[in-house]
Order: sequence, then C-alpha cells, then structure tokens
Amino acid sequence: MKKKIFVSLILFLCLVYAIIWYIRLPEFEVFQSFATSVGNFRHDDVRVIVYKNRNSEEMFKRVEDEVNKFSGAPNTQITLRLYRSKYEVRKGIEPYLIIHINYIDDTYEIIKKQK
Repeated sequence: MKKKIFVSLILFLCLVYAIIWYIRLPEFEVFQSFATSVGNFRHDDVRVIVYKNRNSEEMFKRVEDEVNKFSGAPNTQITLRLYRSKYEVRKGIEPYLIIHINYIDDTYEIIKKQK
C-alpha cells in the first residue's frame, strides 16, 4: 500500500513539474538569424521556435516585431521559418510554416508545409 502511495505521489509531482515547466515556456524564441546585404537590398532569414499559439496571426506579428527590434528595421525582406522544436532545426527537418514578408511591395506570403 505504501509503495502505491509513493508511486502515485511521484507521478503527481512529475505532472505538476511538467505543467509548471510548460507555463514558464516563452511563446516563441528566435533561434537563428541570417542576414544578407547587398547595396540597398537586405534579406533576413530567421528560424523561430514556436512553443505556444502556433497558428495565431497576432503571434506572427509579434515575431516580426521582435526580429525588427533585434536586427533593426529591414530594408526589403524577411523570411520567418517557424519550427515546433530545436530538434527539428538541428536535424534539418522542414519548418511547419514559412512566412515571406516583402516590405517593398508590402506583401505577406504564408506557406504551410504538408506532413
């Protein structure tokens, strides 16, 4: 009986720890950023790990604002590659979503990857 209570308590504490860990995760993290500049042209290619709100339009805007704040206002283009985990980036797995932002034409192109 004591063993069952002890195992149940350990499982409960692990569950509480996992919930607290998830709550403390940020919404997203800019993992890698590559910038290319030639003359008046600038392109930022950014890999972002998205932990929460994976398909929220407001989250996409916050990612764009964070990148612009970090690297300065871009002249021409940004490509945001959104991943679910760092493991996907390290293993070369395709992002689940790619967003191309062109500031010259003021256009957004969202490409969803199929599984």
